[in-house]
Formats: sequence, C-alpha cells, structure tokens
Amino acid sequence: MRQFRMPDGSADPLSVGSAENPFYHFSQKTKVIEDSAFNCRAILVNERFWNKIRSSILDLLKDAGPLVIYELGLECGFDMGFQGKTRAKTKGNAIDLFTYYVMMSGWGRFEVSELKLKDATPPRKATVKVYDSFFAKAAKSQTGNPSCFFLSGLLAGLAEGAFSTGYNCLETKCIAAGDDHCEFVLTRRPGD
Repeated sequence: MRQFRMPDGSADPLSVGSAENPFYHFSQKTKVIEDSAFNCRAILVNERFWNKIRSSILDLLKDAGPLVIYELGLECGFDMGFQGKTRAKTKGNAIDLFTYYVMMSGWGRFEVSELKLKDATPPRKATVKVYDSFFAKAAKSQTGNPSCFFLSGLLAGLAEGAFSTGYNCLETKCIAAGDDHCEFVLTRRPGD
C-alpha cells in the first residue's frame, strides 16, 4: 500500500496527527460546506437519507433500479477520475487521491490492486476491496446478493476518467450479503 501524499506533495494530514479533514471545510463566510478536492459545495448524508434515496429508486423503477443507480455512479466516477487525473501529477497519484478522498468522505477504506499503467497501457484488470463500506452497510441486502450498484458504477467511471478507456465493474463480494468486505473486479472493455 502506497503512503498517500496530497497533490501538492505534502504529507497525509492523518499521518502527522491532524484531525482536520483536508477536503471539507465549513465556510464562515458563505455558511456552507466546501469540497476543496472538486471545488464545489458539499453536503453530509447519513445512512437513513441514502437508504431513502436508494430504496425509492429501487421501488419506483423495479428491475431497472440497479442499472439507474449504477449509471449514477458511473457518471460521478467519470467526473472524479477525470478531475483527479488533471489535478494529480501521475495516474497513480489520482488513484491515491481517490482512495483518500472517499475514506475522508466516510465511504469506507478502499484498497486497490494492480491499477497501474504498464508501458503507458491502462491495466486490463484490477481488484478493489472496500472495508467498512457506507453503501453496503446502509443497504443491508435481503437477497443475499451484492448490492453496491452505485460503487460498482463509480469505480468503472473512475477508471474510465483516469485512464481514458472503458471499464466494466462487477461486485463479487458484499458486506450487505454477509461478506466481511466488498470486492469489485474492474476489467477493461474489449476494444478499449
């Protein structure tokens, strides 16, 4: 596991004892939470709020619900990957920035394997493990199946935005289905 460094090269604030979140701050001037990583306003969302959104989409759209949630994640992930790529010095730094950002956002602890460029070629396959996933713990699957549709889309979009090539993402393990962590397999789409 690489030690995270901020895009400006400074050390990870958590490793030097800072309790402050480097991405979010409440502006006394505007009275809003600001996200410094993506230069936009931020909100806090708890499990109940997320569950209402997720369950409403699934109830209203039935079988199409998981696809809609995946597509929402895909769009968000692409934007995060593209912006991360432009802000970070290397694509590896963009992945480090993402894993640190989502941890500091309360989404869980992400471990990424094999998501590196080899000879300037995007990786064909990577595995992402997510521990203490906000989305899985909030979902509490009643089917016994993986149910992190948003994260699956987010990871596929992130890889596509960061590496400028298409990816599919399949969740193979899920906390909501009884596993101790969520696991996602990213594969480069044929022809990309």
